[in-house]
Amino acid sequence: MIHTPFKERDAGYYDRIYASGYSTRSYQPVYDAVLDFLARMPDARVLEVGCGAGDLGVQICRRGMDYRGFDISPVAVDRCRAAGLETVTLGSAYDPECYQSQEYDVIIALEVFEHIEDRRAIELFPPGVHVLFSVPDFVETSHLRAYQDPQRDIVGYFSGLLGVGQILPFKFVSSSGQMLTIYLVHAVVGTACTNSPA
Repeated sequence: MIHTPFKERDAGYYDRIYASGYSTRSYQPVYDAVLDFLARMPDARVLEVGCGAGDLGVQICRRGMDYRGFDISPVAVDRCRAAGLETVTLGSAYDPECYQSQEYDVIIALEVFEHIEDRRAIELFPPGVHVLFSVPDFVETSHLRAYQDPQRDIVGYFSGLLGVGQILPFKFVSSSGQMLTIYLVHAVVGTACTNSPA
């Protein structure tokens, strides 16, 4: 794992990104995999941590699933509300109150953990809840870490907090032509590892 010298960013940093019209269209293959997983869980109830502008949340709601989300950025929350997501609130991944409701059985955190103290947030997740999260193998200026080896940096690193069931790699080409990987991970809070990474 690469630990970067960068510091965690505040809400104002993300406000500026979302105010600029930031789009997550390139993440649609990851969203499709998340939606496929949720479709196999009858009556899935979802909590999305760091929901951003609600691009995935809108797709979850269109499929008739119970959805709630929160984000640290007021601008992102406003964009969610403008998109019709009334169940999105302002909140921090470190706030225990954001996880108090037991009316969910899946937590989604896509492209969140690399920006925060990931283990600190996961310690607040209720036992037995499914978690779908993604982490990158590359460094950007808002990343605190890059998860380069799936066995060591995902299965091993989260051991004791999450039992990792599956890891799916998604390849992207950066604007500079570099091949990058984002790992989509399915895990369960507070269980032992069930499968080897894909």
